[in-house]
Amino acid sequence: MRNLLSRIAERRCCYTNESFEKARASLRSDQAPIPPARSREQRNFEAAIFDELLKCHHRLTEYTFGLRRVHPLPDSLELEVESEERAQDMLSRFLPACDEAGEEVSGLLGLRVTKYTTRGIELHVAGQQTSLWLTGLPPATWQRAERGVRDSTQAAGWQPLWRRTYTWSRQELAFEARWNTGEWNRQMHAGAWYTSGLLRRIPLFHRVSPAQAVTGYKGLPVLGYDGFGPVRWVFEIDFSDTRHHADRLVDMLTDRTFGLPLAPALHLEESQGSPLPPNILRFDDAERTALLEMRLSTGMYRSYIDQHPEAAGRIRDRVTAVLAKHETNSRYRVPDRIAPS
Repeated sequence: MRNLLSRIAERRCCYTNESFEKARASLRSDQAPIPPARSREQRNFEAAIFDELLKCHHRLTEYTFGLRRVHPLPDSLELEVESEERAQDMLSRFLPACDEAGEEVSGLLGLRVTKYTTRGIELHVAGQQTSLWLTGLPPATWQRAERGVRDSTQAAGWQPLWRRTYTWSRQELAFEARWNTGEWNRQMHAGAWYTSGLLRRIPLFHRVSPAQAVTGYKGLPVLGYDGFGPVRWVFEIDFSDTRHHADRLVDMLTDRTFGLPLAPALHLEESQGSPLPPNILRFDDAERTALLEMRLSTGMYRSYIDQHPEAAGRIRDRVTAVLAKHETNSRYRVPDRIAPS
């Protein structure tokens, strides 16, 4: 049993990039090896974080979206951020503020800074049982990043809303009622299990995939669904050579024990009357609430990466390490449907 639990912990590390010790200590007999968010509020919160995370990814990062590793718990999620620059990008996008008229609100509505500790900074949505930890940097760095966002917000003539009490401001309540009660919001919440689950496994894209760069965005709807269908999340994955190495990534992402309940969306090709190009892969779930599209390319970001030699060196080292593991660990397998006990 001890050997089986160690294998489960090692497999979990492929998805979270945690240390073996932390992954092993997190296994529980009453939950999946990578636990989903327990509550609807936490799922929706993490889905909103995922959306904003993609929107603020404008710089070259060593790890997927600038997140070195994650630590998923049923009631909380920890994201380890790779740099101060990335921390400021994220806080600039996450923390809510309103314009002088109080009609426009940016950031995540109701988001508040709960605490600073030696671990990092905790965020949550006021009035809800939610928790997100941003870690990986010294406490003083997080405080400096938050002050920088506050200063730039005020310099632009906007009012920071995240420093008030743990209730929503009237501006946030009005903005929520006006913009976040329609069909689009319903679609986002219907697929929150998936975007939350993907965020809880995001290191998979750099832990097992030799990708130089990964970017993401919300795409337009596609034919093949009733109405608008699920939100289409598009990932552009750029590899360093002609071998995409996508098979292992797909196998692990759709693994029955550690992955998400996704399968190739072949019905979309049937409805459109033609197959997709070989570099485009689409996956959805049986209930049609999630749609992932992966666009595979080779060398798309090579010139951009070459303009940032320091980051390029770190990325090349990571890619080389992943390729080496592919060669030496091809025999590594874990039985299906295993669970700690």
